[in-house]
Amino acid sequence: MIEFPQSAAFGERITLAKLKRQGLGASLVSLVKEVTWAYKLAPSTVSLASTASVREVEVFDLRLKTAGEKLRKWAEVVSGLNAIVRNPFVVRIFSEDGEFIESAIVPKESNGALFGDSVIYRMAHSADDIGLPSGVTNLETLLIGLSAALAGMSARSGEGLRGFIERHYRVESLRGELAETERKLAKETQLARKYELAKEVRRLQKEVAKAAS
Repeated sequence: MIEFPQSAAFGERITLAKLKRQGLGASLVSLVKEVTWAYKLAPSTVSLASTASVREVEVFDLRLKTAGEKLRKWAEVVSGLNAIVRNPFVVRIFSEDGEFIESAIVPKESNGALFGDSVIYRMAHSADDIGLPSGVTNLETLLIGLSAALAGMSARSGEGLRGFIERHYRVESLRGELAETERKLAKETQLARKYELAKEVRRLQKEVAKAAS
């Protein structure tokens, strides 16, 4: 789970009625037990300057009514929040009994522009707690650093938010291609074809590592 400094704590509970008024659909609201606006990452709370792209980053704690909801349902709620939250934001997702499930980041510009379907998820079991990244110089590099940590990537010096999101798309595409090739390799019985697939797996592994670093 991503941990945030106490100086950025906000702690405002958002009522379900307010979510409805803001435009979150009733079917999505029905999945939600509680939403807390937990933190505001801003110049005054984390001592980092804003940029033209990122003026503030919000953090929400989302508690679902059903612990077993599928990821696509969580994604629908996050997408619904994206329609009503102007700034880039982080969501920490919990089950009804408070068990942490996963984190999600919506890395968009503070003008509300979302770079395609750029929601980054990370399941609870995939990593230890993640703190604020070191070496960040402003809120944009903070957002990139958090996004990179969740995506299993490295932030690059001088890379802006748009550049990172474009690279994230490439990494995810390569990871999907690698996973598909590995599945084919596992099923293949012909020796010559297995050799070619294994060669392709090694190539894609190098491409993923290069794009993610």
